[in-house]
Amino acid sequence: MPVTCMKEFLEVEGVAERTQEILEYQLPDVSPLGHAAFMAMSELCANAIDHGENDLGAFAAVRRVTEPKRQVTIAISDLGIGVPEHIRQCYPEWSDDGWAIAYATKESVSGTDNPHRGVGFSSVFEAALTSSLHAAKMDILSASGFCRIQTVQEIPKIEVLPAARFRRGTWITYDLVSV
Repeated sequence: MPVTCMKEFLEVEGVAERTQEILEYQLPDVSPLGHAAFMAMSELCANAIDHGENDLGAFAAVRRVTEPKRQVTIAISDLGIGVPEHIRQCYPEWSDDGWAIAYATKESVSGTDNPHRGVGFSSVFEAALTSSLHAAKMDILSASGFCRIQTVQEIPKIEVLPAARFRRGTWITYDLVSV
């Protein structure tokens, strides 16, 4: 899917549905990843619209590669205040940008008062791992922090590193690797 701009929640659902349809109907080699891609696109793009509010909107794209393994990569970005700054509005003690990003992905952690938010990325990774996948990996770059969350053969791993330089907004790639 080419780079697509989203400014409203209705556009998020359309992008998520389009992503799932592309995978399930046009790409038979990665069609089992359709539901996982829908879940990831819905959650990550809703976060970008909600938390990354900006006049330019949020952007998403999807890419498929077949070598060395079948893989779908979802990319989402926005130029909002960034995950660390947003999450520190509720958790000011989370001063390290990389760890603030990591904590923000946990279940029951939300920077909003919406009771339907803060489900974490466990449901996104669960959807991936029940869809004939070998691995799921998400890289999140925001402000001065970088966080990589990987699940390989059902074992989660979190890596936190400083970013090479400060970056406004949030930049996410989510890789679904098929067996």
